[in-house]
Amino acid sequence: MIMQLEKAARLVEQFEKGILPKEQWTHTAHFTLFYTMTIAHYLVATGVRALTDETLSVFLQQPFLAKEHIHQFYSKELLMSVEARRGWVEPDRIISL
Repeated sequence: MIMQLEKAARLVEQFEKGILPKEQWTHTAHFTLFYTMTIAHYLVATGVRALTDETLSVFLQQPFLAKEHIHQFYSKELLMSVEARRGWVEPDRIISL
């Protein structure tokens, strides 16, 4: 678990500094504005103040990290569109709570 924590911390640091190497900018590492907002909401809602082995373990089990989660809000067509690849686009699916 310590290795995962170190890897996550390195990824966050590189992302924040804008120095994430292009070859590491994979689908898994790619945080669109959607996921940044989703993760920020999770951290605020759960009161996470420090990245520990325990908080990271719980975080990595969250359903919003599943590849399919974004499809609750975006159609595949919109996600694959030129517009979406170039910048932020609003979700085209409405979820009623």
